Amino acid sequence: MQKLEKSDELIVLEFMEKRQALPNKKMEKRRKYLSKGYEGELEFIKWFNEYQPGNWVLVINYWFKDDYTMQADFILLSSYQWIVIDVKNYDGIYRYNGHGEGWLNDLKLNGDNFLTLSNRTNSIRNIAQGIDPHIQVTSAMIFINQHNEVFIEVPVQAKVVKRDQLKRYLQGLPRVAPMPDWELGDVIQVLNTHKTSYGIPFEAMAPEDFGQLRKGIYCPKCHEYDMEFRHDYVKCRNCGTTEKNGEIIYRHAIELSYLFYKHPEMVSTKNIYELIDEKISKRTIRTYLSSYFKPIYKSVSTYFVVNRP
Repeated sequence: MQKLEKSDELIVLEFMEKRQALPNKKMEKRRKYLSKGYEGELEFIKWFNEYQPGNWVLVINYWFKDDYTMQADFILLSSYQWIVIDVKNYDGIYRYNGHGEGWLNDLKLNGDNFLTLSNRTNSIRNIAQGIDPHIQVTSAMIFINQHNEVFIEVPVQAKVVKRDQLKRYLQGLPRVAPMPDWELGDVIQVLNTHKTSYGIPFEAMAPEDFGQLRKGIYCPKCHEYDMEFRHDYVKCRNCGTTEKNGEIIYRHAIELSYLFYKHPEMVSTKNIYELIDEKISKRTIRTYLSSYFKPIYKSVSTYFVVNRP
């Protein structure tokens, strides 16, 4: 089964937040929104693994291109039925009215959730029927938050599933035969022809913004900056997590590659040395970087090409 990964956008925003470099409240609000969505999707996967009747194949976080780029949080696959799943992790009272408007705690949400789900379902239906015209494609919107009340004031095409209904919904899915490997392979191959990457819809940071980053080594577990430095490792005074020098250097190279993803030249010995507040020698940093990544030599400097996980 696929593993749910954080989007590149969320990873960049989280790094910016840890380095106290989010430029405005709008970006902080976006980080919280994406983080909340990610937590909800993780929760759905947990429920799916526990309660679905077996043999359904779960496609996770499928970005695809039709007339424009769209995303399906999940697609459930079987030989003759697909279900497009949208997960909402709303906290509070959600209302959807006859004007195509969604409201959360008296705040109007952007867009029309159910129209968006209908559009992406129609696009995925076209993909499915290009494989086999007998495949039926339906959709469901899952409201997964335990503190969410849902009021849908007009009929909608999608199945609406609240958290207290989710177990019964999953257990009530039709019992389907396992998809043969060759069939699943054909389906995945077709899905991949339409698949696209979402990327990051903003520049993140420019080289001149490097000075805005909080410097130091924060704990990879609790994210506190209170570290005890030893010869070849550090220990978090808050939670006790230890990390060796090589792991620290690798982690910070990854961090720089995200923060400055349009500027790969920023992953350099000098910048990592400054980012970690000069706590590890340049010589040690250079040695580890050369063992992990491909160096690119320029006339006056060297940077390292990072293949992000």
